[in-house]
Amino acid sequence: MVNEISAGREKVFPRRRIVLVTLLGLLLAAPLFGHAFCNWPRHTAAWADARVEKALARGLDYLHASGAFLRPLSRRGAPALQHYLLNQVLEKHDHAGLRVQLGLAARLNQDAGEWRDFYGLRGWASQELEDEDRERIQLRVQNSQRADTALLLHAINPAWTKLSATNESVLFEHPERFTASAELCRALLAYHWLSETSPEVAKLRRVDVLAARVAERLRQLQMRAVLVDGAYYERMAVGLFTKQTGWRSRRWVERILANQASDGGWPATATFGRALLEMAGWHFDSTGSSPESTVYALVALSQYREVSRASAKPAR
Repeated sequence: MVNEISAGREKVFPRRRIVLVTLLGLLLAAPLFGHAFCNWPRHTAAWADARVEKALARGLDYLHASGAFLRPLSRRGAPALQHYLLNQVLEKHDHAGLRVQLGLAARLNQDAGEWRDFYGLRGWASQELEDEDRERIQLRVQNSQRADTALLLHAINPAWTKLSATNESVLFEHPERFTASAELCRALLAYHWLSETSPEVAKLRRVDVLAARVAERLRQLQMRAVLVDGAYYERMAVGLFTKQTGWRSRRWVERILANQASDGGWPATATFGRALLEMAGWHFDSTGSSPESTVYALVALSQYREVSRASAKPAR
């Protein structure tokens, strides 16, 4: 009887050890698999490059059909910043229909304050700010306590605007206080534009160092991102647009290409179910694209394409 019990125990213990070792292996493998899924390319560079052009064309067609860039701001049209970013894409990949829509929207929005706020942006509409525009911008920049558009407006007009004490401290002294992905993106854009509008101030503020710190935090978020959503496209677009190092990731571009919706745009939200399908190598067409997410995805793809083309040119 004793021998039978001992034999039974010997059978149970090896099984438990096998289960424990298997679970431990899974726990150790899961982070590696997650990192590989998010960051290791599954295709060649030629595969990605061949699909970027078509994805850009489909995305621009979607924006044209949506009419978001034709409606005025008063009727929920795309904001001025989105118009600016789309223009950066059209400089490299033209679309006649969108060019017409953007021109009409500029005329429809010329009296809107939130449109005129961006008149000082390099490459934006060559219009002069009036006294009431300056007063409105100054009030917005000085009174805002949040890391919102005030950061961008100050970077565009650093000579005559002053940030609130809170934003001044966070932007130029403690950028680690930026926590949300959108805040980090706005800060990185602000550093970029400040370097363009006032190189002397940017040098004095050591903006290049601050930008590198913020870009690295954004890159860490991107490396751990299982879901491909609006924030994913925005981080990729801003990282490449501001010429940060470490953002030319073929895997991130592959994931943007894989998540293009059947209507040609890109949705703002994502689900874990779709991510699981992506992990298994399956493609599931989604709907309900967002013009804003689509613009960021197009900026990312356009910038990636330009970097790829530049690196492919033989050195002289």
